[in-house]
Amino acid sequence: MTIPTALSIEHHIQHRQTPSKLEVVSDVRVGVSIPCLEHALLLILEITHQMFIFLQGKCRQLVCVPGKRIQKDTCLPLLSHSTDLGYTLPLELIVTNVVYGNETSVESMIDHIKRHFEQTLDTLDVKMLEILFIYDMACSKTLNDFDTKNHSLKMFLKMKMKDKKPIDRHVLEINLLNLTESTFEITNGSYSITFLCRESEEGLLLPALYSTYDSSKFCKKKPEINVKSSVFSFLVNKLLFCRHIRLEEKEYTLQGSQLYVPTVNKTFGPFEYFKSDKNVYQICWSDYVSSESSITIMYRILSIFTLVCTILSMLGIVLTLLVFSLLPNTRTLPVKLLMVLLVVLFLTQLLTVIANESTLHGRCLVLGSLLHYLWLCVFMCSLACSCQMYRVFSDDKPARDQNKKETRLFIFYVCTSLLVPLVVVAGNFIYTYVHLPSIEVIYNRKGCTFNDIYGMVGFFISPISAILTVNFCFFARTWCIIQSVPKVEGPNMHIKHSRTYHKLFVITCLSWGLQIVDGLFPISLFSFVAAFINGTQGMFIFVSYVVEKKTLIFLAERFSRHQNEDRTVTSKVI
Repeated sequence: MTIPTALSIEHHIQHRQTPSKLEVVSDVRVGVSIPCLEHALLLILEITHQMFIFLQGKCRQLVCVPGKRIQKDTCLPLLSHSTDLGYTLPLELIVTNVVYGNETSVESMIDHIKRHFEQTLDTLDVKMLEILFIYDMACSKTLNDFDTKNHSLKMFLKMKMKDKKPIDRHVLEINLLNLTESTFEITNGSYSITFLCRESEEGLLLPALYSTYDSSKFCKKKPEINVKSSVFSFLVNKLLFCRHIRLEEKEYTLQGSQLYVPTVNKTFGPFEYFKSDKNVYQICWSDYVSSESSITIMYRILSIFTLVCTILSMLGIVLTLLVFSLLPNTRTLPVKLLMVLLVVLFLTQLLTVIANESTLHGRCLVLGSLLHYLWLCVFMCSLACSCQMYRVFSDDKPARDQNKKETRLFIFYVCTSLLVPLVVVAGNFIYTYVHLPSIEVIYNRKGCTFNDIYGMVGFFISPISAILTVNFCFFARTWCIIQSVPKVEGPNMHIKHSRTYHKLFVITCLSWGLQIVDGLFPISLFSFVAAFINGTQGMFIFVSYVVEKKTLIFLAERFSRHQNEDRTVTSKVI
């Protein structure tokens, strides 16, 4: 059984071409887990707009460009409609197809391109403020004089929203971004040229470098536009839509207009980073998260390792139940409680594996409810074992109880362990029915985990925290009682009591505690140790309670007696 926190989840952000929605992919670090614990902190991190960086072992704040807010996995405007915002669009126009006809000058071609963008911007309710062109051939040249496919046009375009007309900012920015990957065609008489647009760093520098170009070698055009306005301008690129992470000073070095980030071993161009008014550099979280890729393989190995441990745990549970079923003399009240715990633990581990593979929402409603119930049952059964342990060591009466008293106690423990979780799960359904639109949304499709953080805290995390607290109190008190056992009882009895306590402690608390501690730190060798101890609880129980001298003697006696009976029957037949 595995109990990770949300910090044992590695987030890998896979993004399509912006402005498509970013897709957040949760890659569970371990093969089998309590889904709601890990999902709880994921929801908390989502609400506070933070991401945990495993390589650094800390949370980092996510932000947007000015005037935007984080909405799930993208950035949206604070005000959906705006009236006075500007944008700059530096482009490189690459010729992809030419149909030659009558002679046309480079200057005429540029005029046609200008008119095309004027018409395009007009349909978007945006007016042009400034436009610059640089073509690496003289303006007097005609298109028939050279191979246009070997040349490209650099363009710098500055624009703003039309006055007094609110425009949907998000839709406008999507349309402007689409221009950076668009194609268009201009025609003049019998010739036509098809252009492909793409972002251009040289186009971004045109206003500063425009006067340095030689007119005899370059065709440079700066058409007069009778619109004067000073507005804050955003550079049109994917940074308008992605969530940003602020880089610390030690995380980057400037190399001209390039930004080198050693953490991801990548150099970012002007279109890939944003400089705030406080001289803080920001890049897309999806670009930064690639720094985690170096440990992705380790997480996958850990996931497979944990799954193997879980299978071994289930095998150990089956063998332990089989042995205790064959040896009725060993089935004392503590052993009976242990058998109940093993049955619940086996079902929980099995359903958790199934739930991790489930994608149907209707199926998740059933699996999620069962997992919620069974995990609570596991903790309640461990509490029952601890309570019985405390009662045995604190009771002044003889260790062996009367059969009737043991039966009553066993029924009480089992009923309490099975009914209390049922009440909690029922309370969760009632809460969902009252506060949420449908019961179907209690559990999501990823591992059948909780959808609502308040329901999860109230009906899962809080009950488990209370159970663990009471469990710890029983452990502490039992430990004190064991240490105070009188010497006259004999050293062997004292050691036996201590060993019994240690076994129960490892089974019910230590393994879970190790997993929680491991979730607070980056993946390491300790992660595999914690996963091994936590994932092989069933096998640990088998080794601790079955592979011991007393139990092996009982098994040998049973099989010996069985063989003697077979020999007696055979001799009588003969």
